[in-house]
Amino acid sequence: MNGLEQVEAENQKIASDMIQLAGTEDSRISVITAIFVRLNNEMRLENVQEIRRDISYGAKDYGLLPEKYVNSMDSIVRSYVQEINKFMKAYNDEFMNIQNVLKSAEERQKYYFYKIRETIVMRDICELAGKNPEDYKELDAQIKSYRKKLATYEKIIVRCDKEFEDCKIRRDQDFKDLFELKQENALAVIQKRNVITMLINKIKNRLNGYERFSKYVLQKHAGKLNRMRTETTGEYVTKIKKNILSFDSEIEGMLNA
Repeated sequence: MNGLEQVEAENQKIASDMIQLAGTEDSRISVITAIFVRLNNEMRLENVQEIRRDISYGAKDYGLLPEKYVNSMDSIVRSYVQEINKFMKAYNDEFMNIQNVLKSAEERQKYYFYKIRETIVMRDICELAGKNPEDYKELDAQIKSYRKKLATYEKIIVRCDKEFEDCKIRRDQDFKDLFELKQENALAVIQKRNVITMLINKIKNRLNGYERFSKYVLQKHAGKLNRMRTETTGEYVTKIKKNILSFDSEIEGMLNA
């Protein structure tokens, strides 16, 4: 293979590597996104089921038929879903921000990868033409500069991968802290009762079952929802926004280093 054939082969390899790199990156981001969205949906569904179970067992404990409480339960679930949506939107925004930084870094990485290979080919042509090294020393300087840029974007990509994992861990823990029923759920309370207590409760339920259900079950959820609307959900959303700003500032620092 002569010198010109080597140069042409190198050009073809550059094109092939670029296509393969782009396909691998797109596939990886798609997988990461699919997993994040799937876990969002699973957490949402499990929480809604937990709330429904808590209210249903509580209603059964107070001797209520479904028609007596189902409307209240549906209303409470809808209110929880509204708060969950606010929470999930904030974390989706953070996730998308990381994704955008990653995509941008990968695009710049591909660009500098191409520029390095292209410049190396140009330098090879100079060598094959018998030029003095002084005539193409600027090409060597460019290659060095491009490699430094490439290393920076590789660090950003690695940082994005870590931030994806950190984001998922924070989301899982924050969701648990905010939405999990921290008080003993209705089923656990029922299972702890002895026979005498159960008999006493049956008598009380015949007299004012719905009032007791409303006080000990519905008001528990109403109080939690009120705190979420006025305080806690907003606090978590604010914290997530600060995480986004902090990450963006860190990436900016890496680019300007």
